[in-house]
Amino acid sequence: MATGNSAIQQFAAKVEANFTTLKGDLGNLKTGIAALDAKIIALQNSAGGALSADDQAALQGLVDDSSALVKQADAIDVTPPAPPTV
Repeated sequence: MATGNSAIQQFAAKVEANFTTLKGDLGNLKTGIAALDAKIIALQNSAGGALSADDQAALQGLVDDSSALVKQADAIDVTPPAPPTV
């Protein structure tokens, strides 16, 4: 049978692992958003493209929305809470 401290330490290790995974997932999300933004901007700036003003505005809206997602991802606190004192 595990002692109280041992159980807490095991739980803390699992929480720390979850936060590490979360940090990686958020980083991957931001990388994916940046890659999508680059493709949208390249499409907007293509010399041969004949995008209408409405199409360009729609693409810019997507870039703006993805920028907001990156800001939201940045705002997520991924710092594990301090372990309780016993």
